Amino acid sequence: MTAGTNTMNTNEPSNNDLTTSSPSDVRAWLSKNHPKQFALLDSFEMELRLGRLSTSSTAVARDSSSSSLSHSAQYHAKDRRLVTGRTVELLRSLIGSTRWKNAAQLMMLLKGLGRELHSAGGFREPAIGNVVRRIMCAVRDEVNTAAADVVGGSDSGSGDDMEQIDELQESVPKRGGGGAAAAAAAGGRFSLASMLWAHPQHVNSSSTTSTGRRTIRSDSISSEGGGVTTAGGGGGGEQFPPAFYSHKPELRQGIMEAIQEIMSDLEDLHKNINEQAANHIHAGEVILTYARSKTVELFLKAAAAKKRKFQVVVCEGAPHFGGHSMAKSLAEAGIETTVIHDSATFAIMARVNKVILPAHAVLANGGLIA
Repeated sequence: MTAGTNTMNTNEPSNNDLTTSSPSDVRAWLSKNHPKQFALLDSFEMELRLGRLSTSSTAVARDSSSSSLSHSAQYHAKDRRLVTGRTVELLRSLIGSTRWKNAAQLMMLLKGLGRELHSAGGFREPAIGNVVRRIMCAVRDEVNTAAADVVGGSDSGSGDDMEQIDELQESVPKRGGGGAAAAAAAGGRFSLASMLWAHPQHVNSSSTTSTGRRTIRSDSISSEGGGVTTAGGGGGGEQFPPAFYSHKPELRQGIMEAIQEIMSDLEDLHKNINEQAANHIHAGEVILTYARSKTVELFLKAAAAKKRKFQVVVCEGAPHFGGHSMAKSLAEAGIETTVIHDSATFAIMARVNKVILPAHAVLANGGLIA
């Protein structure tokens, strides 16, 4: 509150505002201001720590030996799409029901949640971290789109727009680093330079730092958000471009629509993949696959439904032998199926036309973890 007036600066953080992305601070903020959402987060993390949301073969085997669920129920409970959907639902509840004031606070909330879920066991399921990153990208896009509309709508008749854009483009560094300098060159205002700065790929375009240490995938949640940390580090003091601190009432709705789009993508996931089956599997081919995967199983059944006659060779997938149940399911669908020992894979490769493996995760560089 300023002296001699009754006005208050709404941009100044209050005691109830989230000011850092530290997981401990995010948990304390949720516990104090949003106990219901904090309980949801705790419950989700407990399942992660106990391995109940892991789709790895080891976790499936452990649950199979200790649970009274049928094999079919266990199999569908470990569907990675359901695990990803649970993550999206959790984030939708946390984002939609918490009282963050601007994009900067939302980014800090997402960064803190990403680190918290990762340490609680999310590192076993890359899809969990990818969901957090996709929502963070949606936040940046919403802010940049709104700011671009404001910049495009102002001074439209000045005739100097192109000249100003050229100057801003020249201020953006061509190779890594320099994000803070670019923002300073823009005079502290939101600009094209700060829009680019908000995207981490324009901050660090090189794959190595000055010390030669290669950036690893697990660091990306910590590094995302388009901000830099002030001297002293410690996960606090994040700074974002000025547009991230502006109050935008429509931001929440835009983010919720983006989350709903992710949910729709998950619901149509197998349908979109299965539509391509006829383009990849042809009559008379021998297909090799490993163990059991719902995605691969539905993909092969979709090809068989197109009246394609082909043979599938399934590696049994020791020590959990998911290939046996995979072969049984395919045979029941009328597909000629053979189960082989894992050690016989080399011998059978000369007869194989295609190898189809499920993807555990898709990385940012296009690589796969099978």
